[in-house]
Amino acid sequence: MVSDIFRYLKFIMHTRNHKGHGVHSPFSFDFITNVMNETAPFYIFSKIEYQRNSLAQDTTEFFITDLGTGNDRTTSLKELIKREVKPRKYGQLLFRIVNHYQSKNILELGTSIGITTAYLASVDSRAKCSTIEGCKTKQQIAKSLHKDLKINNIKYICDNIDNCLEDIVKEYEYLDFVYFDANHTQEATKRYYDICVTKIHDKSVFVFDDIHWSNDMEIFWNELIKDERIKVSFELYGMGIVFFNSRIPKQQYKLYF
Repeated sequence: MVSDIFRYLKFIMHTRNHKGHGVHSPFSFDFITNVMNETAPFYIFSKIEYQRNSLAQDTTEFFITDLGTGNDRTTSLKELIKREVKPRKYGQLLFRIVNHYQSKNILELGTSIGITTAYLASVDSRAKCSTIEGCKTKQQIAKSLHKDLKINNIKYICDNIDNCLEDIVKEYEYLDFVYFDANHTQEATKRYYDICVTKIHDKSVFVFDDIHWSNDMEIFWNELIKDERIKVSFELYGMGIVFFNSRIPKQQYKLYF
């Protein structure tokens, strides 16, 4: 807990506000003002949050496997939502990113119970959204959630990401959007990135969850943004967002969100 507080305080000491003041790049200003600061209540938001709130009341215990940490355990939906599912503001930010950049080829590494998946896939029913989850129980909960929300454009893969990612990525001509929310270690996340980055184009967006979750993930992020293929990066406390637009100069931002 002390280390978490220290990482947060260190982060906010080096951030700027998220209003776009002093940002001279048109691309970055557009992202900050029209994506981060967009407040329109898209129709699906209330439906997803209603489902979240309903699931968060469920204390029924069940057993899950966790291929990332190896911490197989008994838990409940209430506990999973508290510990694994991103807060509403981040899920809705992901929706706005996919919507703003019209991402059609979407890949999520780590479904959990499918709330974030719902935000990603509900933007456009014509989009191809694939999501990988190693725990069959979680995947079944996600499928039920998406059925209730009438989201039908999701391909579910139940497997260890280490075993299947290369084959899944080969199915895409290119990747518009990838959300990395699986094994939160530097080594694993770097391995997943190296596979997915082979399918980028100028409009690709990669989002990395929990970049301040541990010292290991902070090291990963700080090394990642040195990659010359990444032209713009936005470091929020809860996630990191990178763009590969080759027509703009390299830029890095730390923003409070």
